[in-house]
Amino acid sequence: MRSRIQVAIAGLVVIGALVAPASVAADTTGGGGAANFGTIQITIGKTATIAARLIVNVPVTVICTPPVDAVSVDGSSDAVQVMQAAGKGVATGVGYNTNFACDGVAHTYVTSAIATTIPFHGGSAVASASASVCGTLADYTFACTDVTAPWVTIKIAG
Repeated sequence: MRSRIQVAIAGLVVIGALVAPASVAADTTGGGGAANFGTIQITIGKTATIAARLIVNVPVTVICTPPVDAVSVDGSSDAVQVMQAAGKGVATGVGYNTNFACDGVAHTYVTSAIATTIPFHGGSAVASASASVCGTLADYTFACTDVTAPWVTIKIAG
C-alpha cells in the first residue's frame, strides 16, 4: 500500500510530465452570464529564487487590458502556488500580490510563495498562477475577470 507522500510525489511527476505552456488568457468574448472586465494574460517565469528555504520568489508577467468602456479599475490581484518534492515530503507554498497595473502593457512582478509545509530547496518544482481584475463599466455595472495558468515546471535557484 502506498503512503500519501508517495502518491503526492507520483502526482508531482505526472503533473511535471503533462505541463502546458505557462500562459493563458481570458477575454470578454464569451456567451451570457455575468459581465467580464477586460482580458488578462498571465505567464510564470521559468526560474524562481529561494530565500531562507521558506520563500520562493516567482516572477509572474501579467498583461491586463481593461474593456474600452471601463470607468475604473477597482482592484486586481495575482496568486502563485508552488509544490516541490523534498525528501519524503512535498514542500508547498502560496503567495499573493495586489493591485497590479491594468493598462494593456506587460508588467513583471515577483510573487513570494511562503512555505506552508516543509522547507523548499534548490532544484525543480511545479508552479501555477492565477490573476483577477475587477472594475466598473460605463453602465455602472461591476465586473470581474479571472484566469488561471496551468501547472508548469520551474527551477528554484539557490
